[in-house]
Amino acid sequence: MTATNLDSDDVAVGRKRAVLLHCLGIEGQRIFQSLGDCPTYKDVVDKLESHFGPRKSVILERHRFRQRGQRPGESISSYFATLNKHAAKCNFGTLTDEMISDQLIEKTHTPRIRERLQMEPDTLTLHKATTLAEQIENALSDSHVIASDTMSLEPNPVKVKLE
Repeated sequence: MTATNLDSDDVAVGRKRAVLLHCLGIEGQRIFQSLGDCPTYKDVVDKLESHFGPRKSVILERHRFRQRGQRPGESISSYFATLNKHAAKCNFGTLTDEMISDQLIEKTHTPRIRERLQMEPDTLTLHKATTLAEQIENALSDSHVIASDTMSLEPNPVKVKLE
C-alpha cells in the first residue's frame, strides 16, 4: 500500500481491497473466496489474518500458565505482572483473579509468603494477596539488611599473644 500511495486515508476503501486481492494471486484469491463475504478492506485483512495467522491453543496457554513459577531473584511484582500476561491468553473468564492468586501461592519461591497467604481466609482477594506478598518480600529484604549491618558492628575478638 505504501509503494502505490494507497496507504493514505483519502484513498477509496474499495480500491485498497481490489489491490490487496490482486496481490494475493490466484491461489490466495481462491482461499479468500472460501472465507465468505468481506465488503471492506479491513474485513479482508481481518479474515486473512485469522485464516493465515498462528492458531492459539487455550490448553497450551493454560499449561504454560500453570508451569510458570517465580524464578529466583524475580520480585513478586514482576512475577505478578507475568502471571497477568499469561492469564490473559487462558480464557479463565471470571476465575482469572482466583487462578492468578492460586498460582502466586503455589509457585512462589519464598516459603514465608506461601505460608502467610495460606493462613488467609477463603475470601482472600488477588489485590490483598499481592499486597501481602510484596510486604513480606520487603520485610525479608529489610531484615537481611539489618542483620548484615548488625554483624558488621560486632567487634572482632583480638588475639593477643603473650610472651
